[in-house]
Amino acid sequence: MVFAKSGKFRLNKLIYWMLTITDYRAKVLEIGFDEFPLTIYGGEKRFESFIDFSNADPDLRIHLSKVILRRCFSATFGDLTFIWDYNWFIAHFLASYDTDFVKPALTTPIREAFEMINANDPFSKGIMATTFMFGVIEFYVKHELGFRPREHDFFDKAKKDYFRKLFTGEKKPPSELTLGMGIELLMQQDTEIAKALRELEHFNIARLQFRCIQPGTRWIYPELSKRLNLFRNTMLHGESHSFYSAGHYLLALYSLFHLCHQKRIEQHLNQSLEPHASL
Repeated sequence: MVFAKSGKFRLNKLIYWMLTITDYRAKVLEIGFDEFPLTIYGGEKRFESFIDFSNADPDLRIHLSKVILRRCFSATFGDLTFIWDYNWFIAHFLASYDTDFVKPALTTPIREAFEMINANDPFSKGIMATTFMFGVIEFYVKHELGFRPREHDFFDKAKKDYFRKLFTGEKKPPSELTLGMGIELLMQQDTEIAKALRELEHFNIARLQFRCIQPGTRWIYPELSKRLNLFRNTMLHGESHSFYSAGHYLLALYSLFHLCHQKRIEQHLNQSLEPHASL
């Protein structure tokens, strides 16, 4: 049974009662739900049995996206596990997904990429959509770092100081910003998405240390920048298409970026409406 609604969310002078992280944690404790089990025995409780995602507030949705990224993808190779929880999350995310806030023109291609990656066709639709989603994630990362397509000319090196100024010390800034470097720079910031990415990486590293698995051994890269670079480079260069879960990982990662951005927009709207709340 889905637990009762609580908390409140103000929008357009109306108050909706919504589920909060506090509610979620209380329910997890009550039913003994193990978010990050070390071993899968079968018969584990599913999110759909006790969470009403449609009534989750923005903070809880972001929290759930982080839980999915840690629970449903292994700390070693990023293999997809607990596929029923992943499918539940993605289905509810798409149900509330109306537009891409950073680049609205990509809304339909992104939605189609979700469908292609989840179509159980890894060698055709999966490869094409995964390659596309790498570019989407890279665009989001660069946007968070200050990139604005209308303000920056790709061929004008002088206009790329949005990321060069982030390099400190004696290290010379690169001429172009890769996805991996972008992730590393973003994680140094104090934004909500940066904190979330650090949380994901620290979780992977701690899980490997607990299992006495040495990071960097062949394909094992718990660091997000190295993992995404490995996935992307081996696929684009045709050296390996064995990372069958890379596309699913990118979809969950995109969901996290999108939900964090959506929360900022909603906070801005709420603040703009606050002076008129008594009208």
